[in-house]
Amino acid sequence: MTGQTTYIPSALLVYLCIFTILNISKSSKAKRLAGSIIFDGTFITKAMLIVSTAGFTLGTIYVFVKAKDDIMGMVIFSSLAVAGSAGFPSTISITRNGISEHQWWGRTIYIDWREIQKIEYHKGPQSTVLYGCGGKKITHSGFHRDPHVFQKECLRRTQLKLVTSNF
Repeated sequence: MTGQTTYIPSALLVYLCIFTILNISKSSKAKRLAGSIIFDGTFITKAMLIVSTAGFTLGTIYVFVKAKDDIMGMVIFSSLAVAGSAGFPSTISITRNGISEHQWWGRTIYIDWREIQKIEYHKGPQSTVLYGCGGKKITHSGFHRDPHVFQKECLRRTQLKLVTSNF
């Protein structure tokens, strides 16, 4: 194989990894701790994201060192490494008073239940987005545990209707 066809097995591997992560996350139960419900990524999800991000980073370095003229390879591998870092699942906590999302780089978003204006489910990426006052937004992605319980709890606590979109 030569040229662009060498990326086909890599693309298939990425697809299979993401499909596996989504299925494992969907079937994993949320954690219940001291009156809170915790939605985070499973150990396997986090491990696969770390390993694949490291692999794509090493792939970028390898292509840069061995085939400096293969710009497309560097762009693909580096884009996937950045996506793996940015897509690492945050920890979402549901409490009696509100919902909070703590992201791995330290940012925390909190929305009181009374401030939530809209709950939207995106079928494509399998994510549920809560929109609060002042532009606050919390996203339960396909990489988080127990999406059905998350939606059920949010709808019950806000008394809003779920808006569904294809994306």
